[in-house]
Amino acid sequence: MNFRKVYSSVEQEMQHPSGDAVFRFVRRHAVVFRLISDVAQDNPEAFQSALSSQDTKAIDKAITAAANERYGTFRSKLVRTVFRAAFFLLLTKSILAFLVEYPYEIFVLQTTNYLPLMVNILFPPLLLASIGLSVRIPEKKNTEQILEELHAFLGMGEDMTFVFKQKNQKAYGVLWWIFHGLYTVVFFAVIWFIITFLRQFGFNPLSIAFFIFFLSLVAYFGIRIRNTRRELLLVENQKGFLLIVGDILFLPMIRAGRWIAMRAPKVNIFLFFFDFIIEAPFKALVEIIENWLAFLREKREEI
Repeated sequence: MNFRKVYSSVEQEMQHPSGDAVFRFVRRHAVVFRLISDVAQDNPEAFQSALSSQDTKAIDKAITAAANERYGTFRSKLVRTVFRAAFFLLLTKSILAFLVEYPYEIFVLQTTNYLPLMVNILFPPLLLASIGLSVRIPEKKNTEQILEELHAFLGMGEDMTFVFKQKNQKAYGVLWWIFHGLYTVVFFAVIWFIITFLRQFGFNPLSIAFFIFFLSLVAYFGIRIRNTRRELLLVENQKGFLLIVGDILFLPMIRAGRWIAMRAPKVNIFLFFFDFIIEAPFKALVEIIENWLAFLREKREEI
């Protein structure tokens, strides 16, 4: 009877302006409690004994081992995720190139330029792989900070205070409009530079549109993959000059990719379509191969 009311209430809370900021604040410190859970579940009696006796060395050793295990699991999962995403992206771009871009050049432009086709096929998966595989965690420094917070939470070290402050950008007044104006100018300047650069290599309007479209999506999903390390990362990110310049130039493009992926229904249908025509047949092929191998194994055992 109250479904609509409950649904509206949940949607309102999920769209709260401070929701993302609170999530990021809590997520940064959650790794400490995940490691406590790992150690406690692995050997509850030993963990309870160490807590009762305030055995800091034993607790630190167990937490460090649990952290190293999570680091290893993260690296393995990261590599699998990156290669799987790059592989499916390569298939998607290949099919899209031969179904749309190549016929467009043949029947509309009545010419063929293989360079844009190859770039549009190979560049997105290579970019995604380079972004994902470059992820690093400063394990030693990160573990040291984890242990420092752990001691505070367990009452074995100095107390720590965490203050959450939500900045109100609209409070900047005129500066808020100036910043957004510069943000927009940078975005269109980057788009103009990409278009001008691609035209030098014979890219047609359709291939340029596909390049920019997938560049924004890959940049966004690449950052999403990189951000998975935040579940383990407690140390502050140190940004150098090059990273700051990169944020200025590419953040608008990444935000555009986020908007495309999350808010454009046509794009969601588009992505679902390619997932359906690529991933489903691939899974079916894998299942057929597995059944064939099982059939051969059965026949060999009969011999």
